[in-house]
Amino acid sequence: TSKIFINDSYLIDGFDFKSELERISNFFPKCFVNPSYAEGAITLAKIWWGLVASWYNETKIAYDLLKPSKFPRYYGNDSDKTNDIMTPLFFNYAALAAVDLNKINEAEEFLYHARDAYSKYDLPNNFQALFSDFIEIKIAFKAGDPYSAYLLLDELREEILSQVFDYGDGFFLDEDINIFINEFIDLTFELKKINENFFVDPLFLFELKNLV
Repeated sequence: TSKIFINDSYLIDGFDFKSELERISNFFPKCFVNPSYAEGAITLAKIWWGLVASWYNETKIAYDLLKPSKFPRYYGNDSDKTNDIMTPLFFNYAALAAVDLNKINEAEEFLYHARDAYSKYDLPNNFQALFSDFIEIKIAFKAGDPYSAYLLLDELREEILSQVFDYGDGFFLDEDINIFINEFIDLTFELKKINENFFVDPLFLFELKNLV
C-alpha cells in the first residue's frame, strides 16, 4: 500500500541517509580516539542513527545499529530504564526492524525490554506503550497467526477510539506517529488480502494526531 505521511518532518530535501551515515562514520575514529571508551561511544552514537535508519525505512541498517541497545552497557540496564523516558523508543524501533526481517525471537526480546522499561519508569509513556502493543500484533501476524492479529488490531483500534489513555502523555516524535499510522494501514490491508472480514478500518488514524 502507499505510504501516507501526515507531515514531512523527516523527509529533508537533499538529505541522503546512507551517504550521511557514511560521512559521520568516517569522523568516528577522529572523534573517539581513546580506546578505553571509543567502542562504546561509537556504538551509542550508531544506536541513535538506528532511529534515523528506521525513519528512512532502511530496515537492515536499523536492525544492525539498534541491536546493541539491549546490552546493559547501553539501554538494557536498569538505570536507563528507570531514568530515561526515551529508552523504550530504541527498543520499539529495534523490535520493529527485527520483525520486518522475520527475526521473531529477537523482536520479542526487544519488546520485552521496552515493556520492562515502562514498568520501571515512574511516569506514563503512553504513545510508546501503544507502539509496543502494535508491534506485538505485527509479531503475531509474522508468526503466522493472522486471525489473532486481526482481533488484537481491532481491539487496539477500539482502545484508541475510547480515549481512555492520553497518548500525548510521555515521549514521542512526529516520526513515531507517522510510522505507527503507516504500519497500521499496511497491516490492516495485509489482513484484508487474507480474509476480507479481517479488515480493520484505519480512517480514524487521520485523527490520531489530535489525540496526542
